[in-house]
Amino acid sequence: MSIEQKMNIPINNNPIDLAITIAEAVKSVLNRQESILLDAKKAAEFIGIGRTTWYQLYSENKTPNPIRLNKRVLWKKQELICWSEAGCPNRYNWEKIQNQI
Repeated sequence: MSIEQKMNIPINNNPIDLAITIAEAVKSVLNRQESILLDAKKAAEFIGIGRTTWYQLYSENKTPNPIRLNKRVLWKKQELICWSEAGCPNRYNWEKIQNQI
């Protein structure tokens, strides 16, 4: 099997078919990109809890501080990973940890 067949590239080398195939491949890759900022629902799913529980933890200062982008409240995915690896400390302790890094 040729590389063209493996990549589903038209073998007839028609420039239009090739351009369409490349555009579809790029679109597919872009659709698979993961967001680096998560809203409350996605942050809760990422951590493995419900959205209501997430909001409760947030109101009790038990989550990292979110960032505000226009009217949206978002959490950095990478920060959630580090926060969970640190044992999910409350916001005050998490900020102390962050300041030490």
